[in-house]
Amino acid sequence: MESTYATAWGVFNTIRWGLIMVLVQVLEQTSLTFVGHAWGAWRRVIGVEDLQPKAKKTNILAINRPDLHSLIIAIVIEVPMCLFLTYFGAGPLARYLSGSDEVADVTAMMWRTMDWCCIFYAMPTMLATVLLATRPRWYLWQILAGNFLLRDLQPLKFTFITIAGQISHFAIALLATLSAVAEGKEAKACKAHGVKTHHHHTKHAHNSTAFGFSLPPKTSTVLPTTTLATLVQPTIQSSQVKDAEAKTSPGNPITAQEARSGAVSTTDSTPAAAVQTASSETFIGLGTRYGLSDGCTEENCWQNGACSFVDYELPAGLDGSTCVSDAIFGNGENCGGCIAVTYMGKTLKIMVTNRTGGNATHLDMTPNTWSKLTNGYSGGGVDGIEWEWIACPLLESSPLQVHMHKGASQYWFAATIENATLRTKKVEVSSDEGATWKAATLHGPNMWELTGTLPSATAWVRVTSINGDEVIVKDVTLASGKVTKATENY
Repeated sequence: MESTYATAWGVFNTIRWGLIMVLVQVLEQTSLTFVGHAWGAWRRVIGVEDLQPKAKKTNILAINRPDLHSLIIAIVIEVPMCLFLTYFGAGPLARYLSGSDEVADVTAMMWRTMDWCCIFYAMPTMLATVLLATRPRWYLWQILAGNFLLRDLQPLKFTFITIAGQISHFAIALLATLSAVAEGKEAKACKAHGVKTHHHHTKHAHNSTAFGFSLPPKTSTVLPTTTLATLVQPTIQSSQVKDAEAKTSPGNPITAQEARSGAVSTTDSTPAAAVQTASSETFIGLGTRYGLSDGCTEENCWQNGACSFVDYELPAGLDGSTCVSDAIFGNGENCGGCIAVTYMGKTLKIMVTNRTGGNATHLDMTPNTWSKLTNGYSGGGVDGIEWEWIACPLLESSPLQVHMHKGASQYWFAATIENATLRTKKVEVSSDEGATWKAATLHGPNMWELTGTLPSATAWVRVTSINGDEVIVKDVTLASGKVTKATENY
C-alpha cells in the first residue's frame, strides 16, 4: 500500500503541476510584472518620503487591475479543468502515466479530495502578487498564515480543514491586498490616455501624462488625477499641492477677473461651466504638458487616442492640440473642438485631441504646443492659463468629414466626425436619401454608433453643431476606415 500511495502521490503531483500549476505560475509572474511596474510608476509620481500616504480609488484600481485580470482568468480556466479531472480525467490520466489501475484509483481519490484546494490556491496566488510587488511584509504574513493553516493542519487529513485553510488563505490575501494598496498617496496626475479603439491597436496608444511639474515662481498647482502611463519626473512639493487645493472649491467656478485679482486659485471650475459649448466664457486653470519621455511629435502624441483620430492631421491655422479633463470629456463630445488659450500675453488656437485628468479647466498639451505657449519653458506645468471655446479657424474651402471606424460597415455604423469648425452635438443617418433619419448615439471613444443594420453600403449622414448648424454628407461609404468629405462645414 505504501508503494501504491507513493506512486499515486507522484502521479497526482505530475497532473497538478503539469496541468494546473503551470497556468497559475504563468499568471502569477505576469501579474507580478505588471503590478510591480504600476506600483513603481505610481510611487515615482508621489515620491517615497511619505511612508503612509493615501490613494484614490482610481489609483488602487489601476494598480490592482493586472492581478484582478489574472484572478478572473484563473477562475474561468481552473474551475472547469478541476471539475473535468475530478469526474472524468484524473483516473484515466493516472492510469496512462502509471500503468496501474490501483494507482489510478488512489490518484483519482486524491484529486476528488483536494480539487477545490487547487482552485482556492490559484485565487490567493493572483491576489498576493500585489502584496509581493508593493508590501512584501504583508505578503510574508499572509504566506505564513496560509501555510500554517494548510501545511500544519493538513496531516489531520480532514478535507474540510484543508478547504477551510485555503479559504482563510484567500481571505487573508484579499484583506491584505486591499489594505496594502490603500497605502498610497492621493496623487493627482494626468490620466493615461491610451484607449483601444476600433481602428487598430496602436503601439503607443497615447503617450500622455504629466505626473509632476517644475513650477516657475509664485504659482500654485494641483496635480491632475492619474492612472499610469508615460512618466515625467516629478519635482513639485506636496505642500504646494495642499496649498492650491485649500484655495479652491469644486462648487465655485472662477472667472478671469477673480483669477487676475488673486482672490482665488486658478485651478478649479465646475464641469458644467467648462463644458458649456456655445459660450464665450473664459476659464482659468492648470496648464501642463505630456509626451516628453518618448519625444512624440504633434500628431504622434494623440493618433489612436481617446478622440479616435486616425491618420488625421491638424488643419492649417491651428497652433497645436491639447487634452481636456475627464470631468468634461464625457464620451468625446468635445473632441475636435477648438480653444483659444492664453498665457503671459501669448494666445494660441489649439484643438482638443485627447483626454487627461484633473479639474474641469485643466489643459494638458503636447510638447510642441506647450513650448509655443510658454516660450520654451522647461517645467511641467503652470497655473493660471486662460482659455475659451472658439470656432476652429479652418479655411472656408475645408469641409468636415465622416471617418468610419475600423470594422465599420452597413451592419455596424460607427463613425467619428472630423475637421468640423464647431463641435458636433448630433449625428443622424438616413438610408432613404434624407426622407427619414435615425439618430446615432455617441459612445466612447468619440464614436457615433447606430443600432441596427442599414440596407446598403452607403448612407446619408446629417451632423448638427452645438449652435444648431446642420451639414448633410451624402453617399457616405459604410466601410472600415473610409473617409467621406462633405461639401461644406458648419
